[in-house]
Parts: sequence; C-alpha cells; structure tokens
Amino acid sequence: MEMKLRAGEIAKNVVIWFACILAGVELLVYLYYAPMGAERLRSEFLISGLITAAVSLPAIIYGMILRERLTLANAAMHELLQSDRMSGLLNRKVFMERLSVFLRDADRSVGVLAYIDADHFKIINDRFGHQAGDAAIRLIGDCIRHNSRSSDLMGRLGGQEFGVFLEGANLKQAVIIAERLRTQVSQASSELGIKGLELSVSIGLAVHKPGQSVEVLMSQADRNLGVAKESGRNAVVADLQRYTA
Repeated sequence: MEMKLRAGEIAKNVVIWFACILAGVELLVYLYYAPMGAERLRSEFLISGLITAAVSLPAIIYGMILRERLTLANAAMHELLQSDRMSGLLNRKVFMERLSVFLRDADRSVGVLAYIDADHFKIINDRFGHQAGDAAIRLIGDCIRHNSRSSDLMGRLGGQEFGVFLEGANLKQAVIIAERLRTQVSQASSELGIKGLELSVSIGLAVHKPGQSVEVLMSQADRNLGVAKESGRNAVVADLQRYTA
C-alpha cells in the first residue's frame, strides 16, 4: 500500500513539473511566434510541445526517482542511527531521550517502566559462544516487540539489558504483559536450536509517579530487577514483590 502511495506521489509530481515547464515553453513560443499568424503558431506549439516532452519528461522522471531514493536512504540511515542493530530496538541513547520526553508530557507520563535482563548471559556466551549470545539478544528483542504495544517505548540499554516503557499501563496490566514476555522467552529458547541452552529473563517494574525523573524511575526499576535476580531469576518483580517463580 505504501509503495503504491509513493508511486502515485511521484507520478503526480512528474505531471506537475512537466505542466509547469510546458506552460513556460509555450508562453515563450506564443510571445515569439504570435505575430507570424495563427497557423505558424499552432505548428510551433505542436513542435515545441513534442520537443519539451522528449527532453524534459525523462529528466523529470529520473530526478523524481533519484529524489525518492535519497529520501528512502536518509530514512534508513536515520532509523539505523536510532536503532540497536542486533535487537532491532532503540539504542540506549535514543531510548533515554525519548523516555525523558515521555515523562515530561503529562498525557504520556502515566505508565510503567520494565527493566529486563537476560539471566546468566555471561554463562551463555562462555559456554555456547558469542554467536549464541547474539541469537539470544535477537530472540529477546523479537519477544519484546511481540508483547509490547505500538505506543510503548522499547530499547536495548546495553549488553543483555532492555527497557520498555508501557505507556498508559497500570501495575496490574504491566505485570500481565511482563509475565507474558517472561514466559514467551523461556518457551522460545528451543527456537535457537542450541542443545542445552535455556534462556530466561528477569524483569523489574516501576510505576512512574508524577514529577519523577528518568533517573529515579530507572533506579526503582533496577532495584526491583535486582530482587528478581537475587530471588532465583526468571521472575517479574514490582514493589519488591515477586509475581512469579
């Protein structure tokens, strides 16, 4: 659908540019040949129109296609600079910047931050190799996208750590989403096709309070994440309460 819209936009721009060029050419033809009579003027209109079409249309079409390619390339570069290549989520810098914007917006600051950490990630890298670790990061990124909503903010904070701001969610809703994510990651370990590799995540939740800074919110979520890891991992914790074993 998007490709059709782009093609339609290019075609419309080609028509507009050609019409403007043709109008300019024909105006010059009229000013020069009008004194020579109507028959000569009609002949020159036809000739100039054909020449203008033959010369300008290919140039206009090429220019529009080149412009579209540059637009797409710039968009791809912009997305690349904002994203973490391995997980496909926002990188830490962009995530933190956007989270700060969210929290300053009264209409969007209501929500819950989920701080997610892949359990025993160093052991996975040491035992199964860095390729397995990379595959695990990609899998967790996929699970986060699958269980989050389009309005949520999702990012890889570094290493095996991820963050999701569940915009508009209350604690009960956040626990349900986080538990669903935790369960899916555990069940999806087999998709990696690596015998003996069991992947799981621990998740700390923190409800954003009015006026609370990013740093304080992150610290609160990190504290709950620490409780989840210290109490056996593969768990969701909020307000120092473990919601699953």
